[in-house]
Amino acid sequence: MPAERTPPAPPRLFSGFAVQAGVFADAQHAEELRAKLTLNGIPSTMEARVQVGPFKTREEAEAARQKLKALGIDGILLPPKGAKR
Repeated sequence: MPAERTPPAPPRLFSGFAVQAGVFADAQHAEELRAKLTLNGIPSTMEARVQVGPFKTREEAEAARQKLKALGIDGILLPPKGAKR
Protein backbone atom coordinates (compact mmCIF):
# COMPACT_ATOMS: atom_id res chain seq x y z
CA MET A 1 0.00 0.00 0.00
CA PRO A 2 1.57 3.36 -1.03
CA ALA A 3 2.24 5.90 1.72
CA GLU A 4 -0.25 8.76 1.90
CA ARG A 5 1.30 11.96 0.59
CA THR A 6 0.65 15.28 2.25
CA PRO A 7 1.41 18.56 0.51
CA PRO A 8 4.54 20.32 1.75
CA ALA A 9 3.95 22.97 4.38
CA PRO A 10 4.49 26.57 3.29
CA PRO A 11 7.70 28.16 4.54
CA ARG A 12 7.63 29.29 8.15
CA LEU A 13 6.34 32.85 8.54
CA PHE A 14 9.15 35.30 9.23
CA SER A 15 7.86 38.46 7.56
CA GLY A 16 4.77 39.76 5.81
CA PHE A 17 1.17 39.92 6.89
CA ALA A 18 -0.64 36.88 8.25
CA VAL A 19 -4.10 36.12 9.63
CA GLN A 20 -4.22 34.19 12.89
CA ALA A 21 -7.12 31.77 12.46
CA GLY A 22 -7.11 30.17 15.89
CA VAL A 23 -5.32 29.45 19.16
CA PHE A 24 -6.13 26.16 20.86
CA ALA A 25 -5.27 24.41 24.09
CA ASP A 26 -5.94 21.11 22.30
CA ALA A 27 -3.65 20.38 19.33
CA GLN A 28 -6.37 18.20 17.76
CA HIS A 29 -8.57 21.28 17.30
CA ALA A 30 -5.68 23.11 15.60
CA GLU A 31 -5.13 20.12 13.29
CA GLU A 32 -8.84 20.06 12.41
CA LEU A 33 -8.76 23.78 11.53
CA ARG A 34 -5.63 23.37 9.41
CA ALA A 35 -7.26 20.45 7.56
CA LYS A 36 -10.36 22.57 6.90
CA LEU A 37 -8.19 25.39 5.53
CA THR A 38 -6.22 22.96 3.33
CA LEU A 39 -9.43 21.48 1.93
CA ASN A 40 -10.52 24.99 1.01
CA GLY A 41 -7.25 25.87 -0.72
CA ILE A 42 -5.99 28.22 1.99
CA PRO A 43 -2.28 27.79 2.79
CA SER A 44 -1.45 27.80 6.49
CA THR A 45 1.19 26.83 8.99
CA MET A 46 0.69 25.22 12.37
CA GLU A 47 2.91 25.56 15.36
CA ALA A 48 1.11 26.41 18.57
CA ARG A 49 -1.38 28.35 16.45
CA VAL A 50 -2.75 28.31 12.91
CA GLN A 51 -1.70 31.24 10.74
CA VAL A 52 -2.73 31.97 7.17
CA GLY A 53 -0.23 33.63 4.86
CA PRO A 54 2.23 35.26 4.55
CA PHE A 55 0.82 38.09 2.47
CA LYS A 56 2.81 41.00 1.03
CA THR A 57 0.10 43.60 1.63
CA ARG A 58 -2.58 44.36 4.20
CA GLU A 59 -5.17 44.14 1.40
CA GLU A 60 -4.19 40.54 0.59
CA ALA A 61 -4.33 39.64 4.28
CA GLU A 62 -7.76 41.27 4.68
CA ALA A 63 -9.07 39.37 1.64
CA ALA A 64 -7.93 36.11 3.24
CA ARG A 65 -9.52 37.17 6.52
CA GLN A 66 -12.86 37.67 4.72
CA LYS A 67 -12.57 34.21 3.16
CA LEU A 68 -12.01 32.77 6.65
CA LYS A 69 -15.03 34.69 7.92
CA ALA A 70 -17.16 33.08 5.20
CA LEU A 71 -16.02 29.71 6.62
CA GLY A 72 -17.12 30.77 10.13
CA ILE A 73 -13.56 31.44 11.32
CA ASP A 74 -12.72 34.72 13.05
CA GLY A 75 -9.19 35.72 12.08
CA ILE A 76 -7.00 38.39 13.64
CA LEU A 77 -4.74 40.48 11.40
CA LEU A 78 -1.08 40.18 12.45
CA PRO A 79 1.19 42.87 11.00
CA PRO A 80 4.79 41.97 10.12
CA LYS A 81 7.25 42.08 13.01
CA GLY A 82 8.50 45.62 13.51
CA ALA A 83 5.59 47.19 11.58
CA LYS A 84 3.57 49.96 13.15
CA ARG A 85 0.13 48.73 14.12
